[in-house]
Amino acid sequence: MKISKVFFLFVLFPLIANIRTIESLRELEHEFSQLDQKALVVFDIDEVLLTAVDQALKTPHKELFRKIADELVALAKTDEQKRLLEYRLSLTYLYPNRILVEKNSVPIITRLQDQGVYVMGITRCRRGRFGIIPKVEQWRKELLCKNGINFNRGMIQGLDCELTSFGHEESNVPLLEEGLLFGRKIPKDQLIHQLIQTLSLSIERIYLIDDERSNLDSIASLQSYEVHPIEYVGARSMLMEISKRKVKWQISKLLETGQWFEDEAIEEMGVFGGLIRYSIPSFLDLIF
Repeated sequence: MKISKVFFLFVLFPLIANIRTIESLRELEHEFSQLDQKALVVFDIDEVLLTAVDQALKTPHKELFRKIADELVALAKTDEQKRLLEYRLSLTYLYPNRILVEKNSVPIITRLQDQGVYVMGITRCRRGRFGIIPKVEQWRKELLCKNGINFNRGMIQGLDCELTSFGHEESNVPLLEEGLLFGRKIPKDQLIHQLIQTLSLSIERIYLIDDERSNLDSIASLQSYEVHPIEYVGARSMLMEISKRKVKWQISKLLETGQWFEDEAIEEMGVFGGLIRYSIPSFLDLIF
C-alpha cells in the first residue's frame, strides 16, 4: 500500500507541483519573449485581464451576488415578472464599468501575437440571450475590444470552430470564436486539449494564466505538453471586503428601478446626502 501511494504521488507530482504565482504579467515578459509558433498562451478573462469596478460584480463575490439575486427573483409571482427582473439583472453586464487589471496586458498580448505565438482567451461565461443582451458572447468580445484586447489576430485568427465531442446541446456547444474559447462546466484543460486536437495545432508548450488555482490543479489532459500553470493574483489588490447589506441594496434597487447604483455613487450619497445607508426596499414594491 505504501509503495502504491508513493508511486501515485510520484506520477501526480509533475502535474501539480509547478504552479507559479505572479502578481504582474510583467514577471512573464522575458519568458514570453522566447516563445514562438510552437507555444500557446491562454489567458483567463475575469480577474486576470478585466475586473469590475464595483465589488459586488467581481468574480470572488459572484456567489453572494447570485444568491441574493436568486432569492429576490424567486419572489416574483408570474413568468412575466421573472422575465422583467431577468432583463433588469442583465443590465449589470452593460452599465457597471469593467477595466483592465493591468494596462500593460494589452502590449504583452500584442507582442506575443506578433511573435507568432498562439494566444487566446478562455471564459466560462454563458452564451446566447440573457435579458436584454441578444448574445452574451458578443458582449464579452466587445468588452475586451473596448479595453484594447483583440484575440482575433495572429496565429489564432480565422480558426473558429465548435468542439462537438463534448456532446452538449447545440446552443451550448463549446467553441472558439474570434480567439475566445467558450465552454461552461467543462474543465479548462479538457477544453484546451480538445481544441488543439480539433485544429491539429503543432503545440509543444502551453502557458495557462488563471486567477483561480482550482483551474490549474488538474492538467491531466495536457500531460503530453510542457505546461506552465500560472496563478495570477494581481487583481487581489483591488478586492475589498464586501457588505452583504450593501449588495442586497444594490440588487434590490436594480430590480425595482432598472438602475445599478455604483459603489462610488453610494459612498457619495452616504457622505454628502445624509441618507440612511443601505435601507433595503420591500420587495413588494418590485412586484407590480
